[in-house]
Amino acid sequence: MIYMLSTCPLLVFKRREGVLKKKKGGLKLKIKVKNPSLRRLISGGIAGAISRTAVAPLETIRTHLMVGSSGHSTTEVFKNIMQTDGWKGLFRGNLVNVIRVAPSKAIEVPIRSNSNLFVSKTSGLGFWVFIKA
Repeated sequence: MIYMLSTCPLLVFKRREGVLKKKKGGLKLKIKVKNPSLRRLISGGIAGAISRTAVAPLETIRTHLMVGSSGHSTTEVFKNIMQTDGWKGLFRGNLVNVIRVAPSKAIEVPIRSNSNLFVSKTSGLGFWVFIKA
């Protein structure tokens, strides 16, 4: 079952046998992946992209503060960016950050979950017992 995103934030189209049906609710994208490792890889990449996008305005303001071109306080820099570029200016350079971070997070999530499974399977002996041997 695949859910497709619509342009309207309140409508979600449900696709079943080639027929699109309107469904009320929020934005939902549901893709079923049977392989758990691949599922973790995809979810890690998506999580990395979302986290970078969420903090992109703060990073842009921080960069402007370091360079010192727009002002000397956070509010001055924010007002200057909003006057010159608008909301798009706060997300300048975000695509490069997403391209840089998403693959590393995609690899980090499955490795962390697999290592947690390995450590939990040692039945309390701890990971270092296997390292010493």
